[in-house]
Amino acid sequence: MRLLGLLLSVLAGTFIAAETRPDFSGEWVLSRERSTQTRTGLSVTSVSGLLGEKFSAKQDAKTLTLDISLAALGRPIRAVYNLDGTESHNLNPGASGQPDEPIVSSATWESDKLVIRTRGTALMDGKPLETRRVMWIDADGRLTIERISEGQPTTRSVYERARDKARQEIFR
Repeated sequence: MRLLGLLLSVLAGTFIAAETRPDFSGEWVLSRERSTQTRTGLSVTSVSGLLGEKFSAKQDAKTLTLDISLAALGRPIRAVYNLDGTESHNLNPGASGQPDEPIVSSATWESDKLVIRTRGTALMDGKPLETRRVMWIDADGRLTIERISEGQPTTRSVYERARDKARQEIFR
């Protein structure tokens, strides 16, 4: 009976944890005034979002797909992340005239936050550059993406659902 109680507690905890995971699906628009970039204690308003001015996300039980449009690239970018921690292979757009960089990511849940660890072919101090992005939706429904990478400023981009942003513009 004691073993059954323990098993039920574990299963209930797993079910509750799964229910607290956010669904990032939707159309998102950058909230520039809420986005920041921090380097050694100095924080400034971010001039651009980590995923551009707007992007769309589609999430199911297995994957998160991001469709990103960056005007500077002149072409859309699609990134697909496996939500079970297995490796995902995507391409990071190269600078003008340069080939795209293959990148490998793994996405894992830490409570209600999605943590995406990515490494590419770019080297820093002889090691592949690793980036950690943490995504979550706050109590007000805003999506925050924080990027942390060794030797780089920490960037926090805040996005609002497109319909919410449009509603705010109407009532200004």
